[in-house]
Amino acid sequence: MKNREFIEAIRTTGTEDGIVWIVNPGTDGEEAGSWAVGKVTFLMGVTPEDTIIEASPTGPTIRIPELLTALAEFAPDGDVQVYVPGWEGQQFAYFDVRDVSGDLDINLGDWRCGG
Repeated sequence: MKNREFIEAIRTTGTEDGIVWIVNPGTDGEEAGSWAVGKVTFLMGVTPEDTIIEASPTGPTIRIPELLTALAEFAPDGDVQVYVPGWEGQQFAYFDVRDVSGDLDINLGDWRCGG
């Protein structure tokens, strides 16, 4: 999902000031885990620069206005990726964003890479 698409998905939820969570939907629709949004940053070395949303195992998480302000700083055509430290015994993993649900969850999509 591109940064501009991600911003639009957040805006179309109709919620203006809720809190945002990162959710791993797991298999068969069962939630396999959720995290707070720890930081919003960018990945250097690619053009346009990708937006990186860092998951945090502890709260507090970010509110919608803060997230939209942070996202506005980054390239509209950059991909949005979610960085999850300590994923499944690995040091980290990066995921695509599948979608943003109406209850302001950033749902993880395909696994990109890990280490």
